[in-house]
Amino acid sequence: MGKIIFERQDDMQNIPCRLYVDYSSMRHDYTSNWHREYEIVYIVSGPETIYIENECICAMPGDIVVVNRGRIHTFTGESFSHHCLIPSDSILDSLGLINTDIQIQSLIKDDQLSALFLDIINEYKGDSKFSKQLTLIAIQKFLLKLFDKYETNYT
Repeated sequence: MGKIIFERQDDMQNIPCRLYVDYSSMRHDYTSNWHREYEIVYIVSGPETIYIENECICAMPGDIVVVNRGRIHTFTGESFSHHCLIPSDSILDSLGLINTDIQIQSLIKDDQLSALFLDIINEYKGDSKFSKQLTLIAIQKFLLKLFDKYETNYT
C-alpha cells in the first residue's frame, strides 16, 4: 500500500451528506484514504475490488459496500461506475445513529436496500421543487434500514 491520505468532509453540498452520482473511471488504482465518516457505495457497473485495511471485497453491480469510520480503503478496477454516499455526523445524530462504535457489514447484497439507494439517486436527479427534501427523506430511510439490518457486533 502506497501513500495514504486523510479526506476531509467540510463541504457537504445542500444536504447533510456528500453524494457522488455516477462516479466512474478507466483508471485501475486509487490513492488509499481514510475519513471519519462512513462511506457507502452502490456499484452501478463493474466489477470493483475494494480494499478495506486487511479485507478484500469483490463487488458486482447492485452490491453495496460500506467502509466503516476511520478505515483505510481504496477502490480498484477498470471501467467501473458507482454512486457514493458519505453521511455527515449531523444526519446520523438526527436519526440516533451517531454512536461512533457502530460497525456495518462491509459487503451487502440486498435487493430492497439497493432499491432504497437508487431512490436517493432518483430524488437527487429529480426536477421537483422539493428535490432536496425528497432526497433527504430517501437518505434517512436508507440509513435507518441499513443500520437496522446490517449493524454488526465487531469493532
